[in-house]
Amino acid sequence: MVSEVLTTCYEGQQWIPHHIISCAFSAKQAHSKMGYPAERISVIQNSVDTSLYYPNSELRSQGRRSFGFSDNIRVIGHVGRFDVNKNHFGLLKAIAQCTLDANVKVLMCGTDIDDHNDNLRQMINGLGLSGKVWCIGQQRDMRHLLAKNCSCATIFILTNSRIIRGALYAILLGTEFIIKFILK
Repeated sequence: MVSEVLTTCYEGQQWIPHHIISCAFSAKQAHSKMGYPAERISVIQNSVDTSLYYPNSELRSQGRRSFGFSDNIRVIGHVGRFDVNKNHFGLLKAIAQCTLDANVKVLMCGTDIDDHNDNLRQMINGLGLSGKVWCIGQQRDMRHLLAKNCSCATIFILTNSRIIRGALYAILLGTEFIIKFILK
């Protein structure tokens, strides 16, 4: 189905771009088979600009201050849109099973991860996590988002299909992390 759509789009195209950037070699091959000139296609695999993502104590402090967290607060960070595949309920359930003292906060962000999400708020309240979980919604600037959430986190939890990329960000920002597929 996808190749049929791409072929149809290619056949109807009046011009070919001077340069095409693809996210994988397999995508480059697929486009080449459809007639796009292989020499015009560059591959930049799902990657991260390491000149932008690195441990930065100033950004960490700014991020913590913006949420009112002092240096002695331990922050559990998580990034991901509100979606069944991200399994926020499993994540929150696992966190609720831990004994969280007053010096532990959970900082979550992503699309629909905010106070307007009744389902999420019910999960948080129902698990006894009210006042411990901060839901800051979708953020515009990924660099700033990661500086606030990942860098300011004591530990970062990854629970979904973007684990490798999330782990890479956490590593580059100098944050320890947990990789866990949490079953529903």
